[in-house]
Amino acid sequence: PEMKQSDMRESIEAAIRLTEYLARKGTVQVVKDVPARAVMAYYDAGQIEQVLINLIQNAIQAMPKGGTLRINLSHAPGALAVAVEDTGIGISPGNLARIFDPFFTTKKEGEGTGLGLSVSYGIISRHGGKIGVESKVGKGTTFTSLMPVGERPPVSG
Repeated sequence: PEMKQSDMRESIEAAIRLTEYLARKGTVQVVKDVPARAVMAYYDAGQIEQVLINLIQNAIQAMPKGGTLRINLSHAPGALAVAVEDTGIGISPGNLARIFDPFFTTKKEGEGTGLGLSVSYGIISRHGGKIGVESKVGKGTTFTSLMPVGERPPVSG
């Protein structure tokens, strides 16, 4: 990763811009809940934007009849919390434990490789962060990434 001080709000904006067409096409309303001021952290903006784009695309696909996608940026103890929440179909408890496994997918053949969440998990981990998920079938899913703030976090891999 090319780690440098970056504004997480700008990364969120970039990911929203790059997925805007998909959201419009899927009749998904995007609600952005971010602070008015810059929210600085030490990370590779390109990689974190890749994670956000993947989470946004998955959320849009989980709402085949449209819905609301909420992206929230807040402070957690020693970290930034970025939550991507959808009002989609949700993930069954049986699949929830496997979603970060490489090549695991619930999508139809040809629609997904099952690598997006696995790669996203790896990126967040290499940044010294954590990614978690909460889901209720028929209600929606929230992925929350916790990114450390402060000086250079440990980077492994």
